Amino acid sequence: MSRVHAFLTELRRRKVFRVSAWYAAGVFGLVQVADAVVPALNLPEWTLTALVFAAIAGFPVAVLFSWLFDLTPDGIRRAARFDPEAGSGERESLAAPLALLAFSFVLVAATGWWLLRTSADAHPVETTEADRTLAILPFEDPDAGGADAYFAEGLHDEVVARIGKLGDIRVISRASVAPFAGVDLSVEEIARELNVRFVLRGRVSRSAEEVEMAVDLLDTSTGRRVWGDRYRRPAAELNEIEADVALATARVLNARVSPRESESIERQPTRIAEAMDYLLRGHAYMRSAYEEEVTDRRWMLAMAMYDSATVVDPEFALAYTHLAWTHLRYYWFGFDRSDERLALARSALDRAMALDPSLPETRHVLGNYYYWGSRDYTQALFHYENAREDLPNDSELVASIGFAKRRQGRFEEAVRDQIAGFELDPRNALYARNIAQTFRTMRRFDDALGYLETAIALTTNSSAVQHKAEMQIAGEGDLEAARTTLREAEGLVTPGPMAAAWFWLHLYAREYDRALAALARSPEDRIMEPFEDSPQYRVYPRALLRGMVLDLTGDAEAARAEYEATLRELEAEGGAASTDSRVLKALGLALAALGREKEALAVGERLVELLPSDVDALWGPGHLEYRARIDARLGRVDPAVDTIERLLGIQYYRSLTPALLRLDPAWDRLRGDPAFERLAHPEAAAGS
Repeated sequence: MSRVHAFLTELRRRKVFRVSAWYAAGVFGLVQVADAVVPALNLPEWTLTALVFAAIAGFPVAVLFSWLFDLTPDGIRRAARFDPEAGSGERESLAAPLALLAFSFVLVAATGWWLLRTSADAHPVETTEADRTLAILPFEDPDAGGADAYFAEGLHDEVVARIGKLGDIRVISRASVAPFAGVDLSVEEIARELNVRFVLRGRVSRSAEEVEMAVDLLDTSTGRRVWGDRYRRPAAELNEIEADVALATARVLNARVSPRESESIERQPTRIAEAMDYLLRGHAYMRSAYEEEVTDRRWMLAMAMYDSATVVDPEFALAYTHLAWTHLRYYWFGFDRSDERLALARSALDRAMALDPSLPETRHVLGNYYYWGSRDYTQALFHYENAREDLPNDSELVASIGFAKRRQGRFEEAVRDQIAGFELDPRNALYARNIAQTFRTMRRFDDALGYLETAIALTTNSSAVQHKAEMQIAGEGDLEAARTTLREAEGLVTPGPMAAAWFWLHLYAREYDRALAALARSPEDRIMEPFEDSPQYRVYPRALLRGMVLDLTGDAEAARAEYEATLRELEAEGGAASTDSRVLKALGLALAALGREKEALAVGERLVELLPSDVDALWGPGHLEYRARIDARLGRVDPAVDTIERLLGIQYYRSLTPALLRLDPAWDRLRGDPAFERLAHPEAAAGS
C-alpha cells in the first residue's frame, strides 16, 4: 500500500472527510440564517463577513481535532496512532497531522482570497420591470452632526444621481429618503413607505487622503442581502467609487445598461479631491436653503462653494453647471431680479457647455435658463426633454417638464408630468403642493385639496396651509373653514407668510381692526399676494395695504397719506420705468387709489404688455386681472366687468372665481352692476 493511499485510508478511518463535510454544511446553514437575520435585526453590516471568516478560520481546528480524536460511546478518546513506516508501539510521526494542518491552512487562505476577490461580484437576482425599484438611504457617517457631515450627505447625493441615470431602475429621489436618516424603522418598513423592493445602505468615512465606503444592497421582499462591497481609495478616486456602486447595483437588479448610460455613469467630473469637496459643500448649502428661513444667505454660500470648485479645477463642468443653477434660482425666486444676475448664470452655463456639451445636468439647467431667464418655454421644454433621456429618475427635471407645459396652457399634460415627478419623490411636500396648484388653476378644488392634505401631512412648516385656506375661500367662499385651517397651523408655519394670510382672511371677512393688527405683526415690509409664501409674490408695500383698509373704514385722509407714502417707496424702485411686475402691480393700484387715472391705466397696460397671456398662459392672465383691479378702483365698471368675464372663462394661476368676486373688497365699486352680479352669483343668474 502506498503512503498516499494509506494516508487517505486513515483520513476515512478517522472520519476527517465526514467532519469536514458536516462542518461545511453547518457553516452554510449558519450563513443562510445569518443572511436573513442580520439585516432584520439592523446589526452592523460587517457582522455577516466576520461570521463567515470566523467559520473559515475554525476549519483547520475542526480538521485537526477530527484527526487527533474519536467520538466514541465512551466519550472523546485519543485516536489510534498512524505512521505507515513506524513499527507497532513506536511514537507516531507528526508528519501526517502537520501535512493535514498545512493543507487546511492553504485551503482556508485560498477560500479567503476567493471571498475577498469575489465579494464585490454582483450576481443578478430575478426582477421584473415593475419591481426594479430602489431607495438609497442616507449614508451613515461616524462624524454625523460634525464639521464633515456635509461629505456623507453630498456623496449620497452623487450616488443617487449616478444610479438615477439608469432608465431600467426606478430610483427614489434624495428628498424622499432624507427623512429616514437615523429613524427607528426597519429596512422593510422604509421600503413599504417608499414603495420599493430594494434598499441600498452605506457607511462612509474619510481621512485627509483616503475615502472609505461600505455598501449593502438588500432585497426587502426576501429580507436577504444580495450584494455588498467595501471600498478604500484615494480621495481623488471618489467618483470611481460612485460609478462602481452604480454599475454593480445595475447588475444585481438585472437592469439593462446601455452604452450611453454606462459612459455617463463612468464619466469622472473631476480628479481633484479639493474641487469635489467644494461641490459637496455647495450641495449641503443648497439643501439647507430649502429647510431654513435664511434661504437667500444659504444660496449665496452655495454659490461661493461652487465658484471655489471652479477655481480649484477650471475644467470642472459640473461645478459651473451648479453655479449657474444657483444664480438662476436666486434670480427666479425674487432675491435679485437684475440683468447682472442673469448674466452671471449665462456665463457659468456657457463655460459648462464649452467644457462638456453632452453633460445632461447642464442641458437641464439650460432649460431652466430659458424657463426662468427668458420665459421661452418651447426652448425650455426642448432642453428638458433632451436631458430626460439621460436623467430618467431626476424628479425635479420630470416635474419641470410639467411646469413648462403649465406655462403653455397645457394643464392636463402638465399635471400628468408633475405626478410622474412626485412618484419619483413621494415624500416631497413641495411637489404635492405644486400639483395642487395646477388643479387649483383648473378650478378642480377637490383634487387640489387632496394633494394639499398630502403636502401638509409630509411637513409641518408648509405653505400648503396658506394654499388650503385660499382654496377654501376661492372654491366655496368658506371663510370659517379657512379660519380653522390657519388656527390649526399657528406656530408651525413661518411667521411672515402666516401674518399675511391672516391679514387677507380678515380683509375678506371685513374685520378691519384685525386686518390692521395682522399687518402690524408681519416682520416684512413688503407683503405677499393673498395666501402666498415666496419672495416672488411680495407685491404689496405695507403702506398700500394700510391705505386700502383705512379707505374701507371711511378714513379717506389717512388712506391718502398711506398711498402717497407707497408712491414714494415705489418711485425709489424705478416706478413706472421698472421691469419688475411686483413694483408695477402695486404702483398701478396706488395711482388708481389716488385718482391719477391716466398714469394708473398706463401702468395697467404696461403690466399686460410685460407678460402677455399668449407668452405665459399661467401667469399672464394674472397681469390682466391686475388691470381689471385698476379699472375697478377707478370706477371703470364696463372695462373691469368685460375683463372679469374673460378671466372666468380661462384657466390661470389662482384663477378668479365667483366666490372671490363676492368677498374681495377690490371689486366693491362694481357691486350693483347687473353684469357683475351675474358673474359673482352664477347660481342665481342660472335660476332666473
